Amino acid sequence: VLELGLANYWRFDLEVPKPLLRQAGRDLAETLPPAAQVAAIVPSDQGNFTSILGHYANLGRPDLHVGPVDKPDQLAKFLEQSADKRTYVWAYCPGDWVGATLGVDVSGGHAALFVQSDGKWTVARLWPLRKPGRFVKVYKLFDLSKCAGGS
Repeated sequence: VLELGLANYWRFDLEVPKPLLRQAGRDLAETLPPAAQVAAIVPSDQGNFTSILGHYANLGRPDLHVGPVDKPDQLAKFLEQSADKRTYVWAYCPGDWVGATLGVDVSGGHAALFVQSDGKWTVARLWPLRKPGRFVKVYKLFDLSKCAGGS
């Protein structure tokens, strides 16, 4: 019983943000149109978190392209290069700079998928964020403080 009760604590695959990245990747694979381009914004990402999201998005969907974005200028460049393609932005915790760049305001506590329609960005889907607690750990290389205060 103790092992089951502590599963969220000692299983590294259940550390924040990994479960959400897996789920969101699967959801993107099920819902996005063919050949979609996705900019993935995850705090403190060095490519490792985006690779989890991309792996699950590409299971059975090798046509999807998921790329990491970490700064406003990278997002602007991604959007410029993908202007003639089906482009989406997925953000683990959409901060002020994401909202300012896309012109969309998202309340905290959610990951979001943004889509552009008629020249305007909107929220296509939200995922609730898993909060750390007594038995829920945060992965050591994930800086959850970057999600605080919407920044």
